[in-house]
Amino acid sequence: MKILIGAICALLALPVAATAATDAEIQQGFEQSMAARGARRPDIAEKILRQLIDERPNAGQLRFELGVSLAEQGRCAAAARAFDVGRHLVHTPSFDRSVEAAMNDLCPGLAPWEVTLGFNVVYDSNANGGAGDSTIDVGGVPLLLSPDAVAQKAYGYQLTGSVAYNYRITATSYIVPSIGFAIADYSGESLDTYSVTPGLAYRHKGDKIDWRVGPLAILSYDHSGLSSHGLGISGRSSIIINRRTGLYLDASYLEISDANNSLRDYAQASVAATLVHNPAGTRMNLRAGLRYTDRNYKDDYQDIASLQLSLGVSGSLTDKIGYDLSYSHSASRGSKDHYLFGSRKDKVDTISASVSFANLEGWYGRPYVGVKHSRSNSTWGTKTYERTQLMLGFTRRF
Repeated sequence: MKILIGAICALLALPVAATAATDAEIQQGFEQSMAARGARRPDIAEKILRQLIDERPNAGQLRFELGVSLAEQGRCAAAARAFDVGRHLVHTPSFDRSVEAAMNDLCPGLAPWEVTLGFNVVYDSNANGGAGDSTIDVGGVPLLLSPDAVAQKAYGYQLTGSVAYNYRITATSYIVPSIGFAIADYSGESLDTYSVTPGLAYRHKGDKIDWRVGPLAILSYDHSGLSSHGLGISGRSSIIINRRTGLYLDASYLEISDANNSLRDYAQASVAATLVHNPAGTRMNLRAGLRYTDRNYKDDYQDIASLQLSLGVSGSLTDKIGYDLSYSHSASRGSKDHYLFGSRKDKVDTISASVSFANLEGWYGRPYVGVKHSRSNSTWGTKTYERTQLMLGFTRRF
């Protein structure tokens, strides 16, 4: 199996171009590391690969090879860290599958676990999603909004995480219990939110398609206690189209009950697809996504259906600085005209950008700095606003 993993790694090799001379040196070092592994000296392969990574920290293939070399030495936690950085750099189902195959073969005790952790320090110019102006026009008459309906600036932190365990029942089938959490703690406690999401899924992992589906529950809290709760079903899948191209799919249906106002109870159906591609001869990863969401409230005036298109690209600005750029446009429409505001039609455009720094990597992964700006135009004055978020943080998959 180790020979098979080496072959998969070679097939996944990513270009690490800078200058012709440096290319030759990197390729020579890569071949030396493969030879060391073939001679059953993963410790020597590790030393060579670390030197290469110092020169090319944004090369996902080198991260993969380092992870394999560490795993062959029994250093599974360190291998998982190397694989995680590689996943952030490559973003394709085929790379994910190769990482999983390596972990299953070399670190069977750690492989069944899926653990994620994310942390952000955030400044948000509109943390409550409120209107941009304190006064809106309704039928030619100015209407003064309450303070909590107007955009509120805030700063704080966001913490997210999840744990799942893949319990194998056949060679390709698993039962996967999981639990996730999300915390948003801002300078004003009225904006604080907390949620817990336990779930259970059946997973099937085929040669090209990896899918899972199962029930989940959602418990949400605010500063005063339980704010909403609900049950639903969700599923997701990754499809390998070829070595450099893949497709991610997800879908869910939820029924949510508001703890304070039954008119805010709703049922929501959502489906999404994201196509990813790593063009040959580049250090870029491209993605395009489409999402449809239909939310039906007990109060029909709040019903909203939306379609969102997103485009993104990530890659390397320099050998030590990575970047991610994305743009999304969503169009939403209410199902019933409001007796006061009339028909609802929203258009929201969002641009985001982030940079990550290889020289600041640690057990937490690679930290990043990001900015996101959204502009919402709506026939309802309460839904017209601009929003800017500044973020500093990290995400890590263990």
